[in-house]
Amino acid sequence: MAWGELCVESEEAVEEAASPPCKLHAVFLPFPAYSHVVQILHFARQLVHVHKFTATLITSTHYHNELMKSHAAGNGADSGLNGGIQFLHVSDGLPDDHPRLAGNLMHYVMAVYSMEPAVNMLLSDLHDKTPITCLVRDLHLPFMFKAPRDNGISIAAFAPNSAAKEYLNRSVRALIDEGFLPDAAKIGDQEQFIDWERPITCLEGVSSEIRVGDLPIWPSVKGKLQAAVVNSVERRTEQYVLSDWVVVNTVYELECGTVDAMRKQTPNVCTVGPLSLVDHNDDETCIDWLNDQEPGSVIIVAFGTTTMRSIDQFKEVAIGLEASEHKFLWVFSAEQVISDSTESEREIFLNFMSGFTERTKNRGHITKWIPHFLATLRHSAVGAFLSHCGWHSVLEGIASGVPFLTWPFQYDHWPIARCVTHVWKIGLSMDNKGDQNGLVTRDEVERKVRRILNKTGEDMEVDAIRDRSGYLKSVTEKAITTGGTSQRSVASFVAAMRKKAKNST
Repeated sequence: MAWGELCVESEEAVEEAASPPCKLHAVFLPFPAYSHVVQILHFARQLVHVHKFTATLITSTHYHNELMKSHAAGNGADSGLNGGIQFLHVSDGLPDDHPRLAGNLMHYVMAVYSMEPAVNMLLSDLHDKTPITCLVRDLHLPFMFKAPRDNGISIAAFAPNSAAKEYLNRSVRALIDEGFLPDAAKIGDQEQFIDWERPITCLEGVSSEIRVGDLPIWPSVKGKLQAAVVNSVERRTEQYVLSDWVVVNTVYELECGTVDAMRKQTPNVCTVGPLSLVDHNDDETCIDWLNDQEPGSVIIVAFGTTTMRSIDQFKEVAIGLEASEHKFLWVFSAEQVISDSTESEREIFLNFMSGFTERTKNRGHITKWIPHFLATLRHSAVGAFLSHCGWHSVLEGIASGVPFLTWPFQYDHWPIARCVTHVWKIGLSMDNKGDQNGLVTRDEVERKVRRILNKTGEDMEVDAIRDRSGYLKSVTEKAITTGGTSQRSVASFVAAMRKKAKNST
């Protein structure tokens, strides 16, 4: 069954052990990046509140402090701080003002790797004080965990990305062997033609709509760089072998073909998403501005926290939004855009944005942060979502039934965007090939915003997208209810942890 086809998991009975509950202690170790921390927190809260686990979360000192600041400010990014979870932290060795993911990626990754000895020591101390039942560790952390292996602690690899991204990455060697990607070992730094439009046909469970150009790695890298990329991906693949479970923040019905293919390689794959919907509170507040807007009249524009764009590109987006004459809610931080600019460039851009804000004040709202993003997406005034297609954002958009405009930039954005538009068919794609300067033009922004917010009956394709979006919203909601695929996966995981804890007493 191909990736993206909707299907239902086999109806096997999943019951938690009927015996008195044992004390279960789960330790959560996310990769220190915002979306990774937030997603694993959602899972931790579910295990604590529903299944009565004791939970400890370990992250970097930097992100620990960011969570504490968010909690003090009353923002939604701190989900879990009041939920009976113990928070511990380890320094990544970088100064507080280091840009981390917004800077040199490889430099930051190496800093994260340096945390391994301290994390292992902390795990050992924790286990001595409160025996650990399982370690839920981010797949992006290639740590070798000594304490869990020495003490028989179960290890669950947590995938905050889509199942497709993990499966495609895990299959990189097969893609090279089958000729879909160049082999640096054979051609070195020589140029090799790559057919970017070629469908991926060598992998079971991957839709033929996914092309070489949609792969979540860099198909064009050569020589030593490609070897480094492949080595990094294959190191992550080893984590599957070393893990007792793989926990994926996805919905089985959305990625059933891929999940089934993964289960042939690693049987204990749990689909537990959308985690933010499981942890969602209907009483969470939205930005008040939305309450004054008509149903379906607003497009949310949000490009994530690490996808940098040039000043010129942001100007094109702003002018396109203004020309569309539609209402918009734009999550935007000027500091993110001008951080590497000259003083003169900063002044010109800030003056431009000041004028833009004044001209659009009656139909636009700009904010640096939305504390409860899922609640905002599910607001009746929201009619579309212009997104960079990070998995966390897309899964929340699907759970909200909101049509997409896709604008992918890097890594797993490409296959996710392709799935949104061509597999699930719940969005339109921005033409991001760019003009002669590599910019997505204001005309393209205006054209696509107008189209995705067309009134019902004006555009048959958009009408179908809305219908499909509403249907997938109901699919995700069903997955987390009693008997749903995500609920049963979590119950199966918990039952295994209880059995292990009981047998070890």
